Amino acid sequence: MIGMPREPICDAVVKKVPSPPTEIAKSMWGICSKRVLLYSGGLDSWLIDKLWKPDVKLYIDMNTKYSKEEISHLPDDVIIEKLDLGKWEREDAIIPLRNLYLIMLATNYGDIITLCA
Repeated sequence: MIGMPREPICDAVVKKVPSPPTEIAKSMWGICSKRVLLYSGGLDSWLIDKLWKPDVKLYIDMNTKYSKEEISHLPDDVIIEKLDLGKWEREDAIIPLRNLYLIMLATNYGDIITLCA
């Protein structure tokens, strides 16, 4: 590919259970990707963490009515970032385009992002 390095940028080895997207990224672009799980504190995040074994678990504190309760249930190894989207929270607790903001912020931590819903 034009403009893409031929040698791997990093020599890190993918964790014990390699995932196909990580292997594809390494072979196509010569990079070692990190897998990021957008962690909510719910059962779905816990299960994906156990099955997928992400490199980074990321919770984004959006300053919503449920943020404090969610944070209280997070494991110690979850990174917490703040992004004040609460000001756009509607009466029905929906934040328009929320997932777009979450995924964009998660790309600062890795290249393969998982969002459970």
